[in-house]
Amino acid sequence: MPRTQRIIIPNLPYHVIKRGHNRNETFFVDQDYANYLSILGRGLEKYDCKCYAYTLMPNHIHILLSTSQPDH
Repeated sequence: MPRTQRIIIPNLPYHVIKRGHNRNETFFVDQDYANYLSILGRGLEKYDCKCYAYTLMPNHIHILLSTSQPDH
């Protein structure tokens, strides 16, 4: 069953966690981390988000971010 949509409150930080399928690794070489950070940076800019902290681990990530955009 899908989760219900999150309510987005502008400028409120959210802790986002993303795990690999079955907790398998998602990053294998240093370039994978660099590519992910590049994509993250473009997404933050596109959606007017601020990233306060992040951790990239071989099988999951943690990101603390906020957006100034109200929920649509």
